[in-house]
Amino acid sequence: MLKNVFLNQLKACYNETTWFVCFQTAAEGLTENQAKQKGEGTENSIFEITNHLIFYNERYLKRFKGIPVPVFDYTIDDTFVNKSGLGWEESRKDLDRIYSEWIHEMASCEESKLTQPAEHEPDSTWADILSCLILHNVYHLGQIVHMRKQQKNWDPAKGVN
Repeated sequence: MLKNVFLNQLKACYNETTWFVCFQTAAEGLTENQAKQKGEGTENSIFEITNHLIFYNERYLKRFKGIPVPVFDYTIDDTFVNKSGLGWEESRKDLDRIYSEWIHEMASCEESKLTQPAEHEPDSTWADILSCLILHNVYHLGQIVHMRKQQKNWDPAKGVN
């Protein structure tokens, strides 16, 4: 049951608009220039926010799969930087890939994994970590929609009008 909750939440972040706009809908139709534009009163562009989501989602996905990740030896601000050198469209597809992998991993994992301590954070279960990770995604997805509204390139028919 817990597994299905997280699976549905991951799908809602990625490609199933529910109570909030999913990433695919939020990013749909954005040009590279629009994605790089900084909104009024915002520090990061949509492209930078996407880089940040790639960083955290991929890092925790690897941990969930048992793949070691390097020690976090940079600042939070560094996670918004496009270190891959990919353009907007490639970065968007990279986050699509990561969300798809998360959904696959969640669908195929044992329910018991979610209540076990995470190897890298033994004081937290995977359910604890996933709760925070998903909330983190939803927060930034809301930022993307807000910035698109500021840029006047958001179609209210896509949600959150």
